[in-house]
Amino acid sequence: MWELEGIRIVIRAPRNARVLEYDYERRAADNQRISELLTGRIEELIGEYEVGIIDGKGGLARRNSRIDTVHGNYRVNEWVEILHAHGIPMNLLLMFLRQLIGTKLAVYTSSLVWS
Repeated sequence: MWELEGIRIVIRAPRNARVLEYDYERRAADNQRISELLTGRIEELIGEYEVGIIDGKGGLARRNSRIDTVHGNYRVNEWVEILHAHGIPMNLLLMFLRQLIGTKLAVYTSSLVWS
């Protein structure tokens, strides 16, 4: 799933549960909603088990989110972790991220926790 779609999923099922292989060759469209990906590709493979898409913050992505929003969320958090680990001050980090992703910054950084 990660290799083709670039998203992380979690399936709530017993350890020995069997699910069908995700054997799509083409990636889902970036403007597709998570709900469409789940109903169109994933739920048919896992049957009755519960599934969710993990966003870049480690929580469940909303079903009405677009796939490209989830992708962007992963990228922003990777940059934040790298820069923060190198001791970049918060104000410089925010300036850099604003340049990198523009107006989407507030959405992605609103729930980040700094230690």
